Amino acid sequence: MRARAWLLTTWTGRSLLAALLLKGLGLVGLATTNGSATLEFFDRAVTLALIVLACVSIFQLTQLVRARALWRVRRKLMLSYILIGAVPFLLLMAFSLLGFLLIFFDISSYLVQNRLNGLTEQASTLARTTLVEVERTPFDGRPDVLSRRQSVLETRYPGITLSMVPTSGSPRCGLAPSKDLPSPNTAASLPRWVSCKGFAGLLLFQRADGNSLGLMARAAALPNRANPDYAVLVDLPVDEKSAAESLQLAGIQLGTLSIVSGDSAAAPVQVPTDRGDAAAAAPRSLFNTATFLSYTDWQHGLTGRAALAMNVHIGTLYAWLGGEEGRSADVSFSRILLFMLVGIGALLLVIEMVALGNGLALARSITSSVDELFTGTQHVKRGDFAHRIATRTDDQLGELASSFNEMTTSISGLLEERNEKRRLEEELRIARSIQMSLLPQGPLSVPGLSVAALCAPAREVGGDYYDFFPLGMGRLGMLIADVSGKGTSAALYMAELKGLMLSLSRIHTSPRGLLIEADRIIARHLDNRSFITMIYAVIDIGAGTLTCARAGHTPFIQIPAGDVSRARVLAPSGMVLGLNLDGGERFERLLNEVIIRLQAGDLFFFFTDGISEAMDADGACFGEARLTAFLEEHAEETPDAIRDRLLEEVEAFAGDQPQHDDITMVILKVESGK
Repeated sequence: MRARAWLLTTWTGRSLLAALLLKGLGLVGLATTNGSATLEFFDRAVTLALIVLACVSIFQLTQLVRARALWRVRRKLMLSYILIGAVPFLLLMAFSLLGFLLIFFDISSYLVQNRLNGLTEQASTLARTTLVEVERTPFDGRPDVLSRRQSVLETRYPGITLSMVPTSGSPRCGLAPSKDLPSPNTAASLPRWVSCKGFAGLLLFQRADGNSLGLMARAAALPNRANPDYAVLVDLPVDEKSAAESLQLAGIQLGTLSIVSGDSAAAPVQVPTDRGDAAAAAPRSLFNTATFLSYTDWQHGLTGRAALAMNVHIGTLYAWLGGEEGRSADVSFSRILLFMLVGIGALLLVIEMVALGNGLALARSITSSVDELFTGTQHVKRGDFAHRIATRTDDQLGELASSFNEMTTSISGLLEERNEKRRLEEELRIARSIQMSLLPQGPLSVPGLSVAALCAPAREVGGDYYDFFPLGMGRLGMLIADVSGKGTSAALYMAELKGLMLSLSRIHTSPRGLLIEADRIIARHLDNRSFITMIYAVIDIGAGTLTCARAGHTPFIQIPAGDVSRARVLAPSGMVLGLNLDGGERFERLLNEVIIRLQAGDLFFFFTDGISEAMDADGACFGEARLTAFLEEHAEETPDAIRDRLLEEVEAFAGDQPQHDDITMVILKVESGK
């Protein structure tokens, strides 16, 4: 869509055209009527609408450009060429214009400030000379002296006022201005904040119409004695004759006054007559600015800030600077700044040309690299990992090409690693399936005994192991073991232990004898950095006994029948299997065998340290005390229910923490006994 079509067919474009037309009519009206309040309000409203419409238009045009012109790299680069060529030029023009205006606005502000300071100094000089003449005159003749001197000075300073006011007692010399000081009426006496050295400064006054402010220079001179009783006041108005007329020669027209900051709302003083309006009817100019003045609140001596509007005619001011005053040091410095701006502009043009050349070279390099990279990706898509991209530069684009070549080289290796990982994962899955098949399968039916068990490895395979061995004559062998470590090595030792225990359980009827023989065999084959903990028990329901031996394993817990609130933690002495310290003599010496009488309802809980050492997010362990309390609470339930509840309890305790060790438990509950 072309710009003309967008302006004529969209509501944003039509609204923007209408706002521009209204802005032009408003400017014409302001120029012809010298700026009425209604037209100024209308002009500000139209300006605000133009700003809003401009923002909306920029947003819409940006979206249009993105949708229509920026979908190909070539068009993006063409746009970048335009920006590289046009934007620096526009910035240079804006920079030059702002610098030009800054110089002339600063000069105009300086001229206004200098003229007002000159009026203040003139008022101070006139007050001191008038005080000298008054001091020489007797008291009765002093009003005539003031009247005669005012008549003489009015020919040079139209609107000047001379008066003599009492000090209302001894002035408080050197006292800082404060609102707490009582201040008499200015027409009756001198405010007490005025020091003995007098005063000279600018004051604001309310004009007779009550709608605008005026500016005057006031000076107060006091006799040089200990207790002066009067002061001479000189008021010199800032009007056409005193200030504005001389400034107009330099192309500066003073506008209205407005208070910017001040601590007193009554800062403007009241005067009986209108002092004149230096700029009430000043015509509106294209270059409007303001200078900031410091004025004094005559009642309290507090200072404030006021803004004095100025209309600066650049051509008139430049022509005035070219005259006699234009050869002053300030103007020469301004011309030096102008030459510096021209030099900076030329430098920016050179930089712009260099940037344009670099942009063209960079664009060519980018498009070539992107095209080669696209070709390379097509080869990779077809499975051709031998394709290489030529590296022509040593910058980031060259590094990108090298990186692509390295990527294609390593993809084959990554694919091989992925296949190898899948193979290992499949082997571990098979190993886990085989390990789980080594554990007892299906429900175990033993008359007079209820059994439940669980083995949950922390990884794919683990080193925990439990088993049951029917021994005949109503007896059952029960084994729970924990091979040190986790993972594949522990699982292999666990499988070896399975075969060994199947053989030894058929030979040895005593748990102690079985563990001694197992230690003797395992010690010769087990890695010296590994060991095995184990509990082997023989349950004889007919005899009502449980005979067991413990080889360094975690204790087991008994909940006696009829007293479920008192658990017994049983830990017969014995050391771990497989250490091979002294040929097995210490192992045999420390290993004890215990016999426990069974009662109907007795509960026995065998477990590995994966339960008691399960940790939460704070690093705290589940612990045997928590486990014992849980078993006491649920001892009346079936072994299957206890197993499931305990597993939920451990998982809830650990929360989001990963399982760091294998979990194995065997629960036996006696249903009948001696």
